[in-house]
Amino acid sequence: MPTETAPLPGQGETPATAANQALADTVTGSSAPFFEDVLPDGSKRTFASKDELAKEWKNSYLRQSDYTKKTQEIASTRKQIEDERKKFADEQKAFLDNRKRYDEWDRLLKSRPDIYQQLERAATSPADPSVAYDRAKEYADGTTGKLQERLEALEKRLEEENTKKELESEMSALKEKYPDFDEPEVMARLEYLSDGKTGPLLELLHWAVKGQKSPAQIEQKITESLKKKSQAGMVSTKGAGTTTSNKAYRNTDEAREAAMRELGVTPDS
Repeated sequence: MPTETAPLPGQGETPATAANQALADTVTGSSAPFFEDVLPDGSKRTFASKDELAKEWKNSYLRQSDYTKKTQEIASTRKQIEDERKKFADEQKAFLDNRKRYDEWDRLLKSRPDIYQQLERAATSPADPSVAYDRAKEYADGTTGKLQERLEALEKRLEEENTKKELESEMSALKEKYPDFDEPEVMARLEYLSDGKTGPLLELLHWAVKGQKSPAQIEQKITESLKKKSQAGMVSTKGAGTTTSNKAYRNTDEAREAAMRELGVTPDS
């Protein structure tokens, strides 16, 4: 007699039987979950269906959004509190500073009752408007005068600086133009002339006119004068070009003028 063996899973089952088994597995919870999630603490979350997972995902997003919003609100509130705390600290410091000044004024007024009485009279019986206007005008006029003096002093200083720059520029140009230009001597003469005296200026113009002749013209005049004196027997035995005086001269121009006078020669002749 043949031995009966149990059918393998899925064998010998009708479609109705398989459907009933799947329904039973769903009811008893023995089927595999749709999605399983392992949390950081090791616990697990299972989702039986796609819809259940989507619902949980949406709820999770909403919780995250709400958390972010509340975090931002807390940060804003914290900043407002910090601002209010700083404002309060500043006001407290200002109050203490004012209190210190108040105590100083209080001690002053107590030590000088006359000042206190003047302040009290000014508060209870203010001055006449015309008197106040006169005082304000006097103060304004005085302040305007001081400002005008400072402005004039500033303009004078700027003018002197500009004049100094122009003078330096002119001196540099003259040094380049004339190698033997004597700046200290010229500056000394310029300072002497700047006193407003006309005599030195006329003398300077006189020598400037006499100095217009070139050295070659002056030498020619001297040679001609020597020839005339030689023909007349009037040449000095000391030699041409020397003077009979032992006077010390300040510069070569002065010595040259003296020699020309002894020879009877003038730049204008």
